[in-house]
Amino acid sequence: MELRKEEIADLYSSFYDYHSGFRDVHGRVTRAFSSNPSILNPVLSRALLEQGFKPHYPHNKKFAALISHDIDFLKFNNSITYRLRSLIKSPFKQNKLEGNFKEILFNGFNSKWSVEKVVNFLSEHNAKSTFFFLSLNSHEKDYNYNLFEIKESLSLLEKNGFEIGLHGGHLAFNDADKIKSELTNLQSFCTSKVVGYRNHFLKFNMPYTWRYLLQNDFLYDATFGYPDCCGFRNGLCYPFLPFEKAEGKFIDILEIPLVVMDATLFYYLKLDAKESYKLITRLIDEVENCHGVFTILWHNNNFTGEMGKLFKSITEYLSRKDPWFATNAELASWWRQEGLAEKMVDTLGFQK
Repeated sequence: MELRKEEIADLYSSFYDYHSGFRDVHGRVTRAFSSNPSILNPVLSRALLEQGFKPHYPHNKKFAALISHDIDFLKFNNSITYRLRSLIKSPFKQNKLEGNFKEILFNGFNSKWSVEKVVNFLSEHNAKSTFFFLSLNSHEKDYNYNLFEIKESLSLLEKNGFEIGLHGGHLAFNDADKIKSELTNLQSFCTSKVVGYRNHFLKFNMPYTWRYLLQNDFLYDATFGYPDCCGFRNGLCYPFLPFEKAEGKFIDILEIPLVVMDATLFYYLKLDAKESYKLITRLIDEVENCHGVFTILWHNNNFTGEMGKLFKSITEYLSRKDPWFATNAELASWWRQEGLAEKMVDTLGFQK
């Protein structure tokens, strides 16, 4: 597919989404409201390859795989309504409210959603991942756990080479000061610097959220994806520097686009396990062919039942392809260190 220069600029900058007049109930531009001409085909990455751009990775790996988890729920309290709603809407037969009566009765942590369970699973597959934690006050929407209560889990992640990132709350995406306060709270429980961000519900306000994250010294954002559709939101399976087409300038923060989210599969697309596996493996193959970066978000409360089996199958498929399994921060650091974002810009003919 040959793209004209104007089409490249529109696609790269998500011009279609900037000018969408519609938002969903959460204020998001969704695939349903976007005029984006491509979603399952990384057309812009293909165009870059044809023009001579070819990313490279440590150990001569052909492509990279980034696994991440948004930690929305660790305790039962306000998660019960969400789980029941998911059960009603999901075709996954085993997507049910799990846990024993004692845990529910005492409003305690659900052991089946624990950070440790995820770490143990990934360690068996020699994979690392990034955990995005909410950093909310008790009166805020979707507050579920206090960071002080899980400080040992945070320490475990850091000791084992996993990354901790900030999962911005419902209001943070539109408020630089709110991002700062949530970051300060999370950072107080971490020894390594928190450099990554993804907003709750994939809420994002282009280009302002990128600007707010830059103000707060983040290395990268990982929110960029449609909640209602998997794939390549701006035709890229590469991290990129956001471009404000109206201003004719770049924002100096790396965006790592999201390819697959678990909730997209069962909540929005209403796919079963077989259909989900077929779609995800197709997307993995597309990324591999482009020497790209495959990103998948799998919530910690979806590691059991049919969803858990599906994730295991996906991980095994990835492992057979032998990508560079990295945390988001490792990939972002490599991409900037090797100047790959700038090489992309030069290849596309942008003036930076």
